[in-house]
Amino acid sequence: MAAKKQTPPGKELINFARLQDYIGYRARQAQSAIFRDFTTITDSVGLSPGEFSLLTLIGANPGINQVTLVSLHNLDKSTLSLAIRDLKRRNLIESRRQTEDGRYFALYLTKLGSQRQRQATALVEGQERRMDKMLKPGEREILLDLLKRISKAFD
Repeated sequence: MAAKKQTPPGKELINFARLQDYIGYRARQAQSAIFRDFTTITDSVGLSPGEFSLLTLIGANPGINQVTLVSLHNLDKSTLSLAIRDLKRRNLIESRRQTEDGRYFALYLTKLGSQRQRQATALVEGQERRMDKMLKPGEREILLDLLKRISKAFD
C-alpha cells in the first residue's frame, strides 16, 4: 500500500489565487513531475534526457548531421557540439564525413549507443504506459493534439 504524502506545514494555508487555473502553470507542474521520473529512467542507463533524445534522433535518422539536429532541438551549435563530442568520447555515436557534402559529418549510433538507446526506450515506454493509466480511453490522443497546438502557437 502506498504511503500518503504529508502536506508540508503551512502549505494547506497557501492561496494560489488563479495560478492553478493557468495552462502554463499546470503544464509546468506536469512537465516537472514527468521530467523528474524521466531523469531517473535515463540515469539508470547512464544517459541524460538530452542524450536520450539525441540518440533516439540519430538512431531513427542514420547519417543525420549536426546542422539538422541544431534546428530540431533549438540549441546553439556550441551546446550541441559539446554533447556530440561527449557521446563520441563514450563510444555511443560515431561521425563520418558526408559523401554528398564533405563539409558536414554524418552521425551514426555505435553498437553500444544502439544498445543504450534501446534500453532507455524500453524504460521510457514504461513511463508512457504509467501515464496512460491516468488517462481515459482516447484522452492520450486529445492531450497530444492539444499540446502540439499550444506548442505551435509559440513557434
